[in-house]
Amino acid sequence: MEFVSDFGLNGEVGEIIVKNKIIGFLLIGGVSSGISSASGVLGQSLCVNVEMAELHKEGMESSDMVVKLIRYSPLQKLSKKNGWYQVKDLDDHKAWIREDQVSTSFECAVISNEFANLRTGPGSSFPQTAGEKGLKYLSFRVIQKKSDWVQLEDAEGDLAWVHSPLVWMP
Repeated sequence: MEFVSDFGLNGEVGEIIVKNKIIGFLLIGGVSSGISSASGVLGQSLCVNVEMAELHKEGMESSDMVVKLIRYSPLQKLSKKNGWYQVKDLDDHKAWIREDQVSTSFECAVISNEFANLRTGPGSSFPQTAGEKGLKYLSFRVIQKKSDWVQLEDAEGDLAWVHSPLVWMP
């Protein structure tokens, strides 16, 4: 695994690269806004539904970009203003994303521990997948849940089961 620093803005942003492929983005530090939550929207889950989405410091295109997120990155909606959502990520960082870059039509998840074993079935008795381990910040679309396991699909269509306490699903 390689970590490449991309730029900094109230925190450092970097790409997580495995086998010369970007698998996620990491924000260290954070940006927060003084906008308060609108009633009725706090806590709703949003999923990035484009290949690459940009989060901004404020809810406008001209605002500084804070971080880029890959498809299926989960976010928690805090408020909405002029076609933008204020969101919070796994690490409680707040930023803004255009509403056309996210969806509520499916559920998504991200590895929340340092790593999680990726399995072929819903239990530790099942063998690991070819990928073996998912690293923190790797994002997925949720396919199904079975007991305390969740079946996930990555942006390339690969499937795996992960123990649900090891993922964040807002």
